[in-house]
Amino acid sequence: MIYFFIIFFLTFLVYQYDVLKKKEGIQFFWFASFAIIVLLAGLRYKVGGDTFAYLNNYDQYPSFSDFSSFDFESAPYEYLWYVFCATCKLFSDSYFFMQFIHALLINSIYFYFIYKYVNYKFLGILLYFVFGFLYFNTEIMRESITVGVFLLSLDSFYEKKWIKYYLFIFLAFLFHSSALLLVIFPFFYKIKLNKFFIISILIVLLVANVLWQLFTDYIEYFVAISSVGNKVNSYLDNDDYLYNINGMIRSLFTYFLIPFIFAVFAFRNSKNEYKESPFVWLYIVFGVFTIFNQVIFSRFQNYVFFPFIVFLTNLCYEVSENRLDKQLLVKDLKVFVLFVLLLFGRYYSFFKLDLYDDSYVYQRYFPYYSIITEKVSPARASLEYYGQ
Repeated sequence: MIYFFIIFFLTFLVYQYDVLKKKEGIQFFWFASFAIIVLLAGLRYKVGGDTFAYLNNYDQYPSFSDFSSFDFESAPYEYLWYVFCATCKLFSDSYFFMQFIHALLINSIYFYFIYKYVNYKFLGILLYFVFGFLYFNTEIMRESITVGVFLLSLDSFYEKKWIKYYLFIFLAFLFHSSALLLVIFPFFYKIKLNKFFIISILIVLLVANVLWQLFTDYIEYFVAISSVGNKVNSYLDNDDYLYNINGMIRSLFTYFLIPFIFAVFAFRNSKNEYKESPFVWLYIVFGVFTIFNQVIFSRFQNYVFFPFIVFLTNLCYEVSENRLDKQLLVKDLKVFVLFVLLLFGRYYSFFKLDLYDDSYVYQRYFPYYSIITEKVSPARASLEYYGQ
């Protein structure tokens, strides 16, 4: 299976260059990793549920010559998404050309971000591949660009250059209106990984039900000013997105508890002042509210996914580099167990039935098919309803 081969390959690079700190060939393998991930995403054929929708509707997207007559006001997507697709159509009308350019664009930003902010660089890529690659590349194609624009804004965020930051956010909003969420992020700038970090999250957990009621009241205003509000409202009204008690426990475990334990572990064992602490706090707080609606708040987590990956990677770096720590082996084991639990929580839903009983969720992605053969299994073919 190609996914497992890449995981094995990246794990080998983690050992060679992050753990053993070898220098020879590091640039070659960095760019080789980038090329492999871009090719995997860019050359896929009907991999991912939302990919079907983008593939089936791509012919309806306007080229630049159609812009004057196209009704952007009632169009389902934001303006810059159509500009991006129209730019791709200047070179080829094929959806798969746009898909490849999309993979090249977002992964260039993701790799740049990880390279700039992470100490164990190959571990950062491995965590991205394991926990985010399929989702960001094959499902949320518009939002993944928006996330990329947000990542480019983080220098401005950390330097408190708020005008520049909000210009980036405005650009992100023109790709996907969920970027409206990013407007509030500067209000959490001063949050650090300290006692207040831990206590405030516990307080949020205690009053979550009250805050949830405030959110559902506010969403009525959000619907009026944002196209994505209608989507959020549909999530609120759809009983398929409501959990039973088992689903609530699993959601709280995956999206809140394990990330929170990572933060507590870092607070107790690390002397590093993690600059991504505000985003880790937001990631965990959003995780609290997944018990009410996992779809909405796990998507809110998309924006802080990469800062959270940076946090996890740099935590691993600090723990592993402290060779004088007599409890190093115990701490390494604790971190490993937490990653295993996080992996279990994230992929548990892959083995549930998809929206229809014809297939399981994992069959959106497994096995991998390429545009070279344009082959799909019967189970994958049944996913055509995503494009309807």
